[in-house]
Amino acid sequence: KFYRQGVVLSTRSLVRLEAGLGLAQRERLPLLVSGGVAQGLAGLSEAELMARTVRKRQPWQEVWREAASRTTHENACLSAIELRQRGIHRVYVVTDRAHLCRAVLCLRKQGISAVPHASDLFPQPDWLPHAGALGLWPELAYEWLALGWYACRRWV
Repeated sequence: KFYRQGVVLSTRSLVRLEAGLGLAQRERLPLLVSGGVAQGLAGLSEAELMARTVRKRQPWQEVWREAASRTTHENACLSAIELRQRGIHRVYVVTDRAHLCRAVLCLRKQGISAVPHASDLFPQPDWLPHAGALGLWPELAYEWLALGWYACRRWV
């Protein structure tokens, strides 16, 4: 974990960042990191923590920040503004496999062509049943409920 001013960059965020950084380097693209300060906390935004991590590891990597969002919907809206200002209309979206559908749909709703790229892998091939899949159930259930809520609000 990366600590700064009482704010922690989670292991999940580091995994996403590593996947996004690898993709950006392979494709020779800039990296847009996104995430604000969690409600009730003070300090640096998640985007700033990620940008600082990238600067330490790969100082030559171009990094853009969207540091105000607190939800997936806000992330899509604010990132779309940043992207359109730069003339970009097609992006890779890097996030957890369970969260990917909602993130991509939200960005597409903003008029940005979003190509999904999962930051994590299932422990075994997708078609093999395994105990690790049970651990994903709460996260998947949350994403389905969130997707339904976003659809009711017309955010996807």
